[in-house]
Amino acid sequence: MGFLGKIMDNFKAADFDITPSMKVKSLQTEFKKNFGVTLRVYNGVKFADGDKTLGSFKSTNTNAAGFKIKAKMTVDQVEDLFSSNFGLKVQVADKDDSHLLPNSITLGEGARGEYDISKQK
Repeated sequence: MGFLGKIMDNFKAADFDITPSMKVKSLQTEFKKNFGVTLRVYNGVKFADGDKTLGSFKSTNTNAAGFKIKAKMTVDQVEDLFSSNFGLKVQVADKDDSHLLPNSITLGEGARGEYDISKQK
C-alpha cells in the first residue's frame, strides 16, 4: 500500500490525546482501538500497573503536560514522547502482541503489516 497508506495515515485515525490522568489500561485499550497495534508500558523492567495513571509515574525531570499521537508518527517518536513526558518506557508491538515493531516504521505501517520482521536485529 506504501504511498497511499501514508496519505491515509493523515486521515484514518484521529489525533490520540495522552493525558497524565489516563490509566495505563485505558491507554492500552484506546491505543489498540485507534491504531490497531499493541502498546506495552513498563515501569522499570516490569509491566506497569494497569490501574495507575500515567502522571503517577512522572519523575521530577520529565514534563507531564500530555501530548498527541498520530498514525503517521514513527514507533521511535512515540516511545520518545512517553519517555520525555512521563519517564515511562513503552514499546509498540503488532496487533497480536507477538513481535515488536521496528522503530523506523509509522504506527500506520505497523497496523497494515508493512514491515519485515526478519530484518529486525
